[in-house]
Amino acid sequence: MIQLSQRIGDTKTFSIPLKWNGRPFLPENEWSLIFTAKSQPATQLDSAASIKKQSNSGIIADSNFAKVNILPADTSGSTTVTALSPGLLYWDIQAQKILDALDIRTVAGGTLNLLRDVTRGEATYVPPSPSFSSVIPKWTSTSLASKDAYSAPSVVNTSGITISLVASNGSGGITNAKIFLNSVELAGTYSSTGVWPNLFISIPLADLAGLAASYAANVAVRVAGTFNSLTFNIANAGTLTNVQPAAFVASLNASYAQQSLPFYTTTATVNYNYSVTSGAATQYLGTITPATSTALNATSVNGTLTNVLNKTLTLSGSVIGTGTNGAGSTTVPITGTVSAVPVYFPAFYKITTTSTPPTWTTADVQTPSSPAGLTITYPNAQPTNYAWLATEFAVGSIYLVVTGFGEFAIDPNVVSTVTISGEVFNLYGFTGLADGFPVKLRFNTI
Repeated sequence: MIQLSQRIGDTKTFSIPLKWNGRPFLPENEWSLIFTAKSQPATQLDSAASIKKQSNSGIIADSNFAKVNILPADTSGSTTVTALSPGLLYWDIQAQKILDALDIRTVAGGTLNLLRDVTRGEATYVPPSPSFSSVIPKWTSTSLASKDAYSAPSVVNTSGITISLVASNGSGGITNAKIFLNSVELAGTYSSTGVWPNLFISIPLADLAGLAASYAANVAVRVAGTFNSLTFNIANAGTLTNVQPAAFVASLNASYAQQSLPFYTTTATVNYNYSVTSGAATQYLGTITPATSTALNATSVNGTLTNVLNKTLTLSGSVIGTGTNGAGSTTVPITGTVSAVPVYFPAFYKITTTSTPPTWTTADVQTPSSPAGLTITYPNAQPTNYAWLATEFAVGSIYLVVTGFGEFAIDPNVVSTVTISGEVFNLYGFTGLADGFPVKLRFNTI
């Protein structure tokens, strides 16, 4: 029989040797321990015990010794425990085999003499504030303090959170815990799991739905709750991080598809592409100034814009895609500039059967660029036909080239002027074309 002595209201840890069949008993990881103290051991049920401790909650095994932690609340009472009177309690320690609940052994026993302190004021006992030697938050999906911000383009890489705490004092677990992420309080109330002093608070993924903490670069964690019947607040409970996508687009390149355009054309085609440096861009979103009928929005990094105003353009867009650390949108718009296409003034030409100057439109036959020493072919002209040439530039010399007959100089006098799509052109007319032969008109502009 082992005799123990304890003053009511004091904290004391007893180191009690464990024996079975006269030999030291080592519980190790195969046995759980239960400490029970009663005033009437022969008649009291275990549920009416004055003091009761269980493995890792007030009693822990240390080799062949049991360390029993008697707290002030065990003897002086609390909201859930009745205060004890001075006197003798009878106690024992039983070992129960974890894998065989029917294998129970009494490995220690004796008496506990409770003594009344001389000072018995209510303020004598001040419970210690809850203390934790370690608080570590981690993303459940990675078991690390960091994870990628995105799992797919524009898809947040969601994860639950596990907070590990190592208690420095007290016993039992944490209740009524509230969690704050970047000062935003989660809606849930949590309790810890695990065996004291190693406690865990798990926050399910659903409790983080829609919160910026799931993709913010840095997430400050705060934990508050109740431990050992006392409230606590850990203002700095660690930081979680969401690794942002590395830049995966270097530049936005664009150019007009045409080298030059006739003066009457206001729209053009622009080819463009994003230069991808890492990962894979899957979509881009952006604008083009001046506006275009085709939005800068597609599912490829290469594209074509049609009906674009023939002006200097500024393109600006954000790319969505997979990068080095997850996926998402570029945070800084990618821009590009396209210079306007040079404009040219073609020469228009046609054959008529009258000497009356014809009307002209941009649909008439024309040269593919501004004329300067070009040769125009009139097909199968007749002697009664009239050949016409409209050009914005003054003509220095004109030669009629007839197949098989040679080249003849023609006086380049302006017949009149004609307006085509708002531009004034000099009009030249010619007769005496060879019968049935293709006629070439060669001219030089001044």
